[in-house]
Amino acid sequence: MSVPLFARDPSNFRPSPSEFQCGERLEEGGGDVGIGGVVFFCTLPRSNEDNNSSDDDENENENEISDNQLIFSCRDRSCGVLEKQESAVTNEQFEATQNSTAVDPFFFDTGYTLAGRTGFQVWSGTRLLIESLLFPLPDDNNRLITIRKSLSTKTILELGAGVGVVGTALAASGCQVLLTDLPTLAEHSLLPNLICNRKIEGEIRSSTKEPPTWLRNASHELDFEEMEDDDDVVFPIGNMGGWASIATVDWTEPLNEQVSSISSLDWIIASDCVWLVSMLESLLNTVDSLFRNNENARLLLSFQRRDSTDSTRFSSVSSIVNSVQEREWSLDCLAWNFVRQEGDNEPKEVFVFEIAPLKR
Repeated sequence: MSVPLFARDPSNFRPSPSEFQCGERLEEGGGDVGIGGVVFFCTLPRSNEDNNSSDDDENENENEISDNQLIFSCRDRSCGVLEKQESAVTNEQFEATQNSTAVDPFFFDTGYTLAGRTGFQVWSGTRLLIESLLFPLPDDNNRLITIRKSLSTKTILELGAGVGVVGTALAASGCQVLLTDLPTLAEHSLLPNLICNRKIEGEIRSSTKEPPTWLRNASHELDFEEMEDDDDVVFPIGNMGGWASIATVDWTEPLNEQVSSISSLDWIIASDCVWLVSMLESLLNTVDSLFRNNENARLLLSFQRRDSTDSTRFSSVSSIVNSVQEREWSLDCLAWNFVRQEGDNEPKEVFVFEIAPLKR
């Protein structure tokens, strides 16, 4: 399908910065009852202190990259994320660990769908979002530079967070982030991955020792099977004073019936979660609810173009533009790049859009 010319403005083309590295490996033991299987990892921007240590003894610190990375348990391999030189699990390696007769343990969970299952793996828009927001390049456009300069002080809600890579990376940079998804993903993906990446109290270099009240309020009604009544699901992430928590949100249900009123958001994030037209409209309805209570909030949406002749079922860049314009919102492309997934004959574009309600 054709892509609107503005979306592929050459000045917004953004190659992958060399400082950002990803990879994946098989999870030892094949994961927990089929929930895991693959470990995805990615690096964080190095602070001045990290860079000074690296300058003092670069070779020694090559073996300590785990201190500067996040790790996530996934049910499947990533799609269109890894560069050629980065470690990847092959399809043959992954299939060898799987029980072909096993039934999806979440098949009968309320609200869980086959589309929801894609949230258990990492997709291409994740990489471009993290690179664009956390890893500066000299030719970045002015709007992206402006967003990045103030990002570490922002409050963010992520929709369709999946395994939590984007939201966790933003929290590690100093943001306060509420990661949301369907109950199955929140309990079996977001929660364990946040626990895995949290910092213990002695590691936090921040004057903010207490979790933000709005994150605690948003997550206080969670009732997962293995949670105790006094379990705290607001976690310190990284050493920049960032925090992350989770909430369950189904876009097909009224937002005010699922989470407490949130009226201080700066950004709404959604990565690779509107590939179906039905998902696009449901997400935008949820965003509309958030815009109404947060007049200064903006949506950052990543989307990868896919080839399909069925425009009634599968989203395209044009359908996103049309849906946004019908709601009288603005849409601008902040960055784009090419990605290639297995089986593709040619690379496809992946975009980061900024969407905002027009001032009335």
